[in-house]
Amino acid sequence: MGADRKLADWTEITGYLAELANGSERVRIDTLGRTTLGRPFVVLTISDSPNLASLERIRETQLQLADPRRIRDPEHLEELNEILANTVVLLIPSLNPDGVDKVVAWYRSSLGTEWEGASPPFLYHHYIGHDNNRDWYAFTQLETQLTVDQVHNAWHPQIVHDIHQQGRYGSRFFVPPWIDPIEPNVDPMLVASGNALGSEIAWSLLREGKKGIVLNATYDAWTPARAYQHYHAGVRILTETASAKLATPVEVDPDELEVGRGFDPRERSWNFPVPWEGGSWHLADIVDYMEAGAFALLRHAARNREAWLRNFVGIGERAVAGWPSWPAAWIVPPAVGDGANGPWPAIGVARLIRVLRMGDVEVGRALEPFDAAGRRFPAGSYIVEMRQPYAAFAQTLLEVQRYPDRRAYEGGPLLKPYDVTAHTLPLLFGVEAVPVEEPLEVERGGPRGAGLSRAAL
Repeated sequence: MGADRKLADWTEITGYLAELANGSERVRIDTLGRTTLGRPFVVLTISDSPNLASLERIRETQLQLADPRRIRDPEHLEELNEILANTVVLLIPSLNPDGVDKVVAWYRSSLGTEWEGASPPFLYHHYIGHDNNRDWYAFTQLETQLTVDQVHNAWHPQIVHDIHQQGRYGSRFFVPPWIDPIEPNVDPMLVASGNALGSEIAWSLLREGKKGIVLNATYDAWTPARAYQHYHAGVRILTETASAKLATPVEVDPDELEVGRGFDPRERSWNFPVPWEGGSWHLADIVDYMEAGAFALLRHAARNREAWLRNFVGIGERAVAGWPSWPAAWIVPPAVGDGANGPWPAIGVARLIRVLRMGDVEVGRALEPFDAAGRRFPAGSYIVEMRQPYAAFAQTLLEVQRYPDRRAYEGGPLLKPYDVTAHTLPLLFGVEAVPVEEPLEVERGGPRGAGLSRAAL
């Protein structure tokens, strides 16, 4: 792994992972479904063999912790710590297996030519290409749906490690803390715990002698489009390792290094303590940095598991209690006509409710007309109570975003956002969502809403 000019396709990758699972009591492989182009979409579960033998019991306990209303007594948390002797790792080897094979085939066909290592001149998938980096609030792609339904919502992990690659002319490795702005519905303890974990990862890599490690630069935490877990009581740790030309080594001259958002790769600073001087950069270097970052995260998680579990439960408890900045509930009126004969087209309402329910938000439906927010709502209106574990996800998708007016200095030029500045789904889908400040007293269908079928609109 990491050999120059060698890339593994998806059959080879999954074959290798199957060999690991067949040869070890500490690894299990499961196929969650099929990708857009029919390839197996797999997840690895890695832990001690006693943990794998009682995996369903561990998952059930984790689901209880995910909703503090199901925790009966304080001893429950200690019981979970005894079950989780170390950690359970759910490893999805790629969120885009189809793209893996397309890139590998392209790279192999270009070896020895003048375009060796160039970006493929085609889309990964028909129509949309494939942007799994920003599909975590719309769930448009099968691969996102499989991950959310069968990993995130099935397990509710405390830590999600998103392993990426970035351009070759900046840092060698990025890890949070994120730069501002941080979206206001992200729990403050997620911000603090992410800062601590990211800083420890950076410290660990620096202790190993690795150069070019930057934190608190380039990437913000503004949108759920990139960070599903930030609204589901878990921290998202993004790591970005500098790229080569796919598997072809590159030579980076120090003068080619480019100033990034929040740091200069040619100068030492508090968030970039040991610059990389340039030189050769190989696929093996990428693998080395990625592996070092992953194991630094896992060591921290294993040694601080009780703190992470208490943090996780506390975030859920604050959500169930309700934040002062949140309304008591949101109301989404039912569809009226087909869009031509009424203001709220059925497809827009259906898509909005689908997203909320897929995001594990509890959505009920009024069984009778009712009055709220100074108006009359019909039977069939959708109701999202905001005293629930994943109310933050509902709030950030339903409210109108106000991206901060950030400037280089007072009266100076605007600081350019990283990318996404708004994600208000009612505006996107052309429907209405009404905040209600007082608790609602209206009979509604669905056991806390979550039990309703996502298709039952």
